[in-house]
Amino acid sequence: MKTFLLALLVPTLITASLEQGRVEASYACGEWIGIEENYGEVELFVPHFLTGERLVFAAMSAYLFEKGQWGGSGGIGYRNRISDTSILGANLFIDTREGKTNRWFSRLGLGIEWLHFCFDLRMNGYLPFGRNAHRKHKLFTYPSGYFANATDLEWAIDEGFDAEIGLPMGCWGDFFFYGAAGPYYYRHHREDSFWGGQGRLEIEWNYLSLQIRTSYDEKFQSRTQGRLLLSLPFELFYNTSCQTPCKDPLTQSVRRNGILFLDRHCRFKSWNW
Repeated sequence: MKTFLLALLVPTLITASLEQGRVEASYACGEWIGIEENYGEVELFVPHFLTGERLVFAAMSAYLFEKGQWGGSGGIGYRNRISDTSILGANLFIDTREGKTNRWFSRLGLGIEWLHFCFDLRMNGYLPFGRNAHRKHKLFTYPSGYFANATDLEWAIDEGFDAEIGLPMGCWGDFFFYGAAGPYYYRHHREDSFWGGQGRLEIEWNYLSLQIRTSYDEKFQSRTQGRLLLSLPFELFYNTSCQTPCKDPLTQSVRRNGILFLDRHCRFKSWNW
């Protein structure tokens, strides 16, 4: 699967319209579904216009969590402007994440989107592949020869989906406001599956944006996360007129959860006291 996706990514990058692409760097604080650490992210978005109304794109992200684990996402997508006010699109991604057991988890993501002048509709599905659980044995030693053996068990939350409807909320001076909300569902192979609801608010100013998102479900309860993002269009390096590059709705970022959700359990197996 990873080789197949790489074979699709490479031609898109070679023939890309680089001046329409961008690189983004962000830092997220707080907690989210299956995410308990702060993390930094770098994303590269590279489109290739087939015509003025259709494009394919490649998007790649790297994540670094505060305790040193890594994650990544890579995918391709297609968008078609079907009218002056509507864009239809689909995308395919592979996500990977290193767990606290230093083992890697992987999943496949498929998304569809309808981007409209007045509102946006998005739906993403996620399907893990490969091993969805890893073990790491630990030995704890104490004074006077005491010890304890433990097994750290970590697993990826199984398949699921999320959906949202997004609404441009207008401008206030140079600030642009955008809100979105919707449901999500994930299956947990060791516990009950769970439904939840999520919402986010984005405030954008030139190349900076602030995102605040919150969620609630019976497993993780209420969680809130803030994210500060810097977006640098490659057109900045091509544009010599000192004007802010125009933003084409066809090249907006894909809205999806690119980080796998993990759960873990530590179980002591033996000790000598």
